[in-house]
Amino acid sequence: MTAWIAALIAAAALDLTSPGQVRVVRHGDERLAGISQVDVVVSTNGDVARCPVDRAQLQQSAVAVMGASRVKATVSEKASSWFYSVLVTTHSVAAGGTCASAVTAELVAQVEAMPEADRQAAPGTWGSLLVGPMSLVRETELITSPPVEHAARLQKLIGAQLAAIGARISLVNR
Repeated sequence: MTAWIAALIAAAALDLTSPGQVRVVRHGDERLAGISQVDVVVSTNGDVARCPVDRAQLQQSAVAVMGASRVKATVSEKASSWFYSVLVTTHSVAAGGTCASAVTAELVAQVEAMPEADRQAAPGTWGSLLVGPMSLVRETELITSPPVEHAARLQKLIGAQLAAIGARISLVNR
């Protein structure tokens, strides 16, 4: 009986070391540990003709801000990556000589996992598979300004949001 238990423990230990097995569950900012590189994806939506937004300038600014936080960043045109991505989204509207923009900067990780409870389920039973982006940090704000000031205010706000995300990553990775 003792030999059988020892064999089970040894088999379980071998299974824990096999590639693809995830046994560490991180919570809160612990999930930011090890992040050293991100893709930056910027999308501008809404009334960008009357509320000017320079997407290319926002992309380059985002790369510089993340770099200042010691996180290597590259511009990506895809809305998802197999690595970590910083998604910057603006949605602008013009009304009565004023521009209003909802601005979101979000750090996401691409996740592929099967919850532990489903791994123990009998073969052939339905389970769940987690695939897709998982939000790690999200900063959201709304700003209003005259159209002539709007692009500069957007860039400043996005810079502050990304600096906050970068600071959290740096703090965890010290």
